[in-house]
Amino acid sequence: MASLGNANSNKAAHAEITIASGGTISDSIDCRGRQALAFIVPAMTGTSLVVQASVDDTNWYAVSYNGVEVTIPASATATYQAIPSNVLAGAEFVRLVSSGAEAANRSITVVGLQLVN
Repeated sequence: MASLGNANSNKAAHAEITIASGGTISDSIDCRGRQALAFIVPAMTGTSLVVQASVDDTNWYAVSYNGVEVTIPASATATYQAIPSNVLAGAEFVRLVSSGAEAANRSITVVGLQLVN
């Protein structure tokens, strides 16, 4: 499992999660002490990614914002996808689920910032 870095740092941090070739679900990222704010998404086979969150890295829930499931559009080129800062507030673990099986390993960069105490 990846981690968004040292929670005592006041700098932006990033880490990679991967959807394996033939798979649809990424590994999870530990966001404790930080908040995921953006995803750098490579070219994908699936047409979208559903954002899921967990408080225990076992039970996963689709993230909704204003009553709408949060999805990240995928495309034939790499994109930087920012999300509103309060969408993943309190999410301790995050992962992405592709709408289709990926034709190759897909490394997705998660960008986050330290939570303000």
